[in-house]
Amino acid sequence: MLNWIHELETLQPELEKEKTISLSDQRIRTLQRLCKRPLYQVAMIALFCAMRKGNKTVRSREFLEAAHVALPGKPALRGLEALMAANWMRGFSDGAHSNDEILRLTRPIEQALERSDFYQLPGIPADVHHAELLRLHAHACSFRRGNDTTREWNLYCDRAFKRMNLDARKAITQSGMSTADRNILLYVGVTCLMEGGDLDLRAVLHLFGAAPIERTLLRAQLLSSEHPLVKGRWWTMEESFRGDMMLKVSAKFQKIMLPELDVQMVERNHPALQSIACTGIQPMELFYDSTLQKELTTLEQLCGVSVFEQYGQEQKGTAMKGIAVQLHGGPGTGKTEFCYQLARITGRNLLMLDVSQARDKYYGETEKMITGIFREYEKQVGEGGAFPILFFNEGDSIFQRRIDSDQNSSHTDNTVQTILLNELERFQGILLVTTNTPKHFDKAFERRFQFRIEFRTPDVQARLLMLRNALPNSPEKELHSLATECVFTGAELKGALRRLHIERMCGNRVAFSADELRAHLKGKPSERRRIGF
Repeated sequence: MLNWIHELETLQPELEKEKTISLSDQRIRTLQRLCKRPLYQVAMIALFCAMRKGNKTVRSREFLEAAHVALPGKPALRGLEALMAANWMRGFSDGAHSNDEILRLTRPIEQALERSDFYQLPGIPADVHHAELLRLHAHACSFRRGNDTTREWNLYCDRAFKRMNLDARKAITQSGMSTADRNILLYVGVTCLMEGGDLDLRAVLHLFGAAPIERTLLRAQLLSSEHPLVKGRWWTMEESFRGDMMLKVSAKFQKIMLPELDVQMVERNHPALQSIACTGIQPMELFYDSTLQKELTTLEQLCGVSVFEQYGQEQKGTAMKGIAVQLHGGPGTGKTEFCYQLARITGRNLLMLDVSQARDKYYGETEKMITGIFREYEKQVGEGGAFPILFFNEGDSIFQRRIDSDQNSSHTDNTVQTILLNELERFQGILLVTTNTPKHFDKAFERRFQFRIEFRTPDVQARLLMLRNALPNSPEKELHSLATECVFTGAELKGALRRLHIERMCGNRVAFSADELRAHLKGKPSERRRIGF
């Protein structure tokens, strides 16, 4: 079995000597009959193999220069585009400003040439839409190399847009983006789809902005949260560790361009945010004293969809149109569970902060993480529907006092506080922050929270309601006596009941008594208890 890769690599001495490739070379003629491609395109494949001998990287510029010399009179540039459109070759971006991409043979071509298995050679895709994507990418590579002008790219996008599937044209048309925005999106989208990874924003600016002032204006437009490509979530932006802004097309774009993708495909949220669907939260009845219950009822009503919309209308003209709430109190008093139940009752999803992911050991990364959390929240708010709830559990780990110190860690913490103060000043949405130690918060945060609700230890009446719910078959007199004698929180009652249930199962007993619960709540376990808790 003839290895055609090896055969074509032997053209190297002839190439160095003659500086040309003879189209009458028997090997090229034979390969052309087997591949059934135009002769000059097969010669370009032979030239590529000869140039890459020893796994050398072949760049588009040196390849095209060699092709112009080796194949005089042949359209080397259009030949390369034709090979890329036929999925024989692939170009990959190499750097932010470089117009010199790396060229490779696609894997099917490599295997077919190595094994002489020409029945497996890829041809023009049967799916017209897939063929159009390959042609669009070939033109995007030519545009990136500087062989096509911005005007030529725009003209090709106009033709390509008319050949797209109906759903893609409809989604793009209804998004409200301009023709120029559409052409930028198609370039970024097809490059990310076909080459994988992210695309540096500076590379896009240098392609679509001829002068420095044009690039500056274009950058400001593309970074605006009100830009159709950002607001419509056609792409996402993330800052790299070097400070470069990287673009990546969203799942929304991928699904309209490749409809066969899994319809359940979702985008990854910010790494420090955990998304909790309101429909997955289990109902739980919570009991508080009458004063606290009144405050919480007011908050529930305000967070309802209709009332919150009215509140937002009334806040027009002010910087902060949202609600920021601090819930403070001792551990186990129901702060966290209330946030879950508020999300369930109001039909809002929770975006909960994972503090371990929000802090980074590298200088400047923590600040970017915190800023990214609010940008991600704004994106989800812009999608419409009920606003999600941004939830910072145990927020004292983020909302700290600013201190005077020359240490890098203190500088980072102070910068984070400044970012949080600025974000809260213009916040639009619902923010819940829980803490056991509100005294650790910086004083500047006090006026940023419209609600500062204290979760106190339940009074006798609230404790009685919790006992009735937990022990519905117990005599009222026993429950009242237990509520009066024992001071406990909801978490402490839940823990005591859990321990007694385990003891009951291990001791093969049917039930436990109120006296046993009293002993646990008072910290004096029953003598019958034989397992350690």
